[in-house]
Amino acid sequence: MTSVFKTAKTAEIDRAKLVEYSVPVLLTVYIFAQPFHYLTAVEEVGIYLAFFVSVYLILAKKIEFTFDTPLSLPFALFALWALIGIAFAINKPNSIHDFYAHLLKYYVLFFLVFNFFRTRDKFLALALIITVSFTVFSLWGMVCVYGVEGKKLFADRFTNPAFLPYRTYIHVFGAITAISFFCSETAISRKSFFALCIFVDVLAIFLSQTRSAIIALTAALYLLLIVKRKYKQIVLITVLLLAVVYFSPVKARFLDEREYTVRIANYYLYSAIIRDYPIKGIGFGMQTYQDPGLNIDSYNKYVPEKIRVSPPILSPHNTFLDIAARLGLIGLGLYVLIIFMSLKMLFVVIRNRADPFLREWGFCLCANFLAFFIQAMFTETSFGVQALTQYLLFAMIAILWKIGKDGREDMMSKGEK
Repeated sequence: MTSVFKTAKTAEIDRAKLVEYSVPVLLTVYIFAQPFHYLTAVEEVGIYLAFFVSVYLILAKKIEFTFDTPLSLPFALFALWALIGIAFAINKPNSIHDFYAHLLKYYVLFFLVFNFFRTRDKFLALALIITVSFTVFSLWGMVCVYGVEGKKLFADRFTNPAFLPYRTYIHVFGAITAISFFCSETAISRKSFFALCIFVDVLAIFLSQTRSAIIALTAALYLLLIVKRKYKQIVLITVLLLAVVYFSPVKARFLDEREYTVRIANYYLYSAIIRDYPIKGIGFGMQTYQDPGLNIDSYNKYVPEKIRVSPPILSPHNTFLDIAARLGLIGLGLYVLIIFMSLKMLFVVIRNRADPFLREWGFCLCANFLAFFIQAMFTETSFGVQALTQYLLFAMIAILWKIGKDGREDMMSKGEK
């Protein structure tokens, strides 16, 4: 009889483990499907199922779910301020929708990733999932645009309704993560695989002709090379980059004065909106810029006539301006607090000279962090693949920080014994 109970208990444990393992699988489905606008249903199934399964596991006390990260409080304060702002929003329905769809949903992603990939092996699995998924997306896109649609390689930009410049967040994140794998691997077969991933993602970046992405990738590479003291490679990369830019259509993008003029006009325009709504902002909803209640055309008079764009561009094209306009200066301050706490965690991770794993991957995330916020200076990051990469980045930083913290606590407990 005892053996029967033991067998039943073992089977119950096995089922619980199987259910627990399903969450990382569902998150993998979500990460892979999110950039593909054709796979919206698959994406939704992945994130919602992962959420409900994790809630079941928490209520059944099958897992230990933690919010032990320095980002928890800044996240909560930022969300609370966004929620309060709905009461004063110009477009309340859109603010309610975006509060759920473009904030709470990504908080769910962050905490699920943080809890279910919170070991060294699972962190490496997450980094590999990101590398492979983002590279597949880059390759699939190039095949569609230059193969199926018949656009000319290098002559035509890698962009269409399915592949907006925002997708370069995917290419840059994938390239930097692949570079980290490439540097840490010793087997020729695996090195070759990650070299292929790097080539695909970097090619996608240059074919997109997106200046912010090229600058972001270059800055991230310089950071990694400086950390590893590869000064000769910095010279080589610089020469190669200048040659590629000079002899490709990208050169025209960098020399297009109108592009810079439009950016400056945007700064004038949205700074004027911030001056009128300095505390509460216009509301969290991103469609508020188009709302008649805001009357964005009336703010165009603050833009110098020489650089004025008519009609005005209905987005700031800058993350910090965007948040300041929608949530006021208090909201911007809370977002800067999130960034500060992330950098503080990264600093703790890379200071750990005794643990090469944490240090190496810490520098990888430093490079990704730098690249992300360089791009964020030229786009909004509260939705789409930008938000996906942002919250994956935050989660990976939190995981490394947690691994380091748990390791220090284990060493202290052993010392006491």
